[in-house]
Amino acid sequence: MAPDDPADHPGDPSTPPPPPPGASSAPASAGADGLLASLLGLTRSDRPSPVRLVLAACSLALLVVLLVWLLPRALHLDPAQILDALAAVPTPVLLAALVLGVLAVLLEALGARAALPGAPVGAVVSAQAAAGATALAVPGGSLLGIALTGAVLRRRGTPMRTVLTGIAAFSAADLLLGGIVIPLAALASYAALGVRHDLPGTLGATIVAALGVVLTMAVLVVLAHRPTTVRILDALAPTIRTVLALTGRGGDAQDEAQATAEKHPAALALEARDRVARILRRRWAGILVPMLAARAAQCAVLWIAADALTSGIGPLPLLGVFLIGRALSLVPVTPGGGGITETAVALLLTALGSAPAASGAIALVLGGATWAVPLVLGGALGARELVRRRG
Repeated sequence: MAPDDPADHPGDPSTPPPPPPGASSAPASAGADGLLASLLGLTRSDRPSPVRLVLAACSLALLVVLLVWLLPRALHLDPAQILDALAAVPTPVLLAALVLGVLAVLLEALGARAALPGAPVGAVVSAQAAAGATALAVPGGSLLGIALTGAVLRRRGTPMRTVLTGIAAFSAADLLLGGIVIPLAALASYAALGVRHDLPGTLGATIVAALGVVLTMAVLVVLAHRPTTVRILDALAPTIRTVLALTGRGGDAQDEAQATAEKHPAALALEARDRVARILRRRWAGILVPMLAARAAQCAVLWIAADALTSGIGPLPLLGVFLIGRALSLVPVTPGGGGITETAVALLLTALGSAPAASGAIALVLGGATWAVPLVLGGALGARELVRRRG
């Protein structure tokens, strides 16, 4: 029996329900596989190109420059003053920040595992950590990280359909939380903090946050209403027909998708949408709760560092600062927005009443947990997978 046969993994939400008597879902299902593989970048190599490696090196160099030059300059301090404040952070706090950073990585992997029923836990942890490190280190490396995840899971024997649907579902949840909810919450937090601390752009942040909430809700309602989705897909049929042709090198699954898309583009995209929706509907708690817990672990780093350096800032304002920092980390210039995020966090903490040197040290501790730990841990696990593949 083929490894991707639905009978190999009964109860898998990625497996579509049986077709009605006399009908066959094989072409649409195979076409949906190819479409998902193309959209997720799984038809491409999981190895970074030389250009990507050069960009990653430049990104890391810029990170160092921003931390050494921009952060002290923005706070009107010498780098030595920030280092002195960092040295004053108790060792137990630094160790706790390290543990919380590792915990956040493991929780993210736990959320990914919920979207990949039947996948080996160790493989998911290694793949997710390595993918996260790739997305951090390589500018625009999210698709490369997804390709790496797919390659690792396939080598460990996970059925292709489970890989495709699970990665798509987890990516959708991650986009919703990290790319929409947190940035909107960051804007709302900035607006709330600006009311009491006279921060610039408070009114603009309030307006953008309100508009963002309305637009997000509208999009979610449209996607959740299947008849509306069908009408939209019918209107986008010419675009769907060209997606696969533009990505290339998809193998048999993508060739099947192209053939199916020529005749039934809306059906193909709808099959992919329904399959991902089944995963999210049945496993939303297993995916989202660990992702939220991972963010909470990172926020705890900010809280304990601020408490250790007696910043005098309450928990709710610190939560707002954390959300703003997480939104700024989406800037794909340096790993995890490093340098830019630390500078913005330090300036916000200073505006809220913390001493400038302490603010810089707190921001550095947070940065260590949110991008340094994932980079090192993910890099180590990724190197282990590379050695295993060559062996």
